[in-house]
Amino acid sequence: MEICAICVSSVKNDMKNGIDKKHEKVENSNDNKYERCVKGYEWNNKRTDGEVGEFTWISVAVAFSSGVDSTFLLKVAHDTLGDKAIAVTAQSCSFPKRELNEAIDFCKKEGIAHFICESEELNIDGFAQNPKNRCYLCKKELFEKIRAIAEENHIENIVEGSNLDDNGDYRPGLQAVAELEIKSPLRACQF
Repeated sequence: MEICAICVSSVKNDMKNGIDKKHEKVENSNDNKYERCVKGYEWNNKRTDGEVGEFTWISVAVAFSSGVDSTFLLKVAHDTLGDKAIAVTAQSCSFPKRELNEAIDFCKKEGIAHFICESEELNIDGFAQNPKNRCYLCKKELFEKIRAIAEENHIENIVEGSNLDDNGDYRPGLQAVAELEIKSPLRACQF
């Protein structure tokens, strides 16, 4: 199965309305099976939507902080892609142990493969001087580690949970997201 931003959008809207959106197998005129959201959105290798863009993801590693946005993204990715969606959480001196435990518990409960990588921000060149772009330095190091885990596990794409509100703030970490070609499906959906 693949994940598309339209389907993610449908699921979020339906969750607000208390509806659990499912998918069904359908056949096209060539008798090739593909997935279709019950709202009628088609997703196969050629799924495209003018407003959102093309999402043809076979597998994803979700940068998982256990916050609301990354939890939602991970849940939808896992519900859609099954074992082809993994979670990666950074463990560091700046990440509260409580939140790490929440991430671990969520993945265990949902049956999601969960990888924890060590990230010591204070060891990143320049970070300890507290520069204005420290978030860039941290995110770049983190996503490089997530990329290595994804590659080791034959995962094709890395996604993160920033949303449209993040575009209005000073977020130097988004520069690292862009440079490393990390996908941001919630922003793409204009959430």
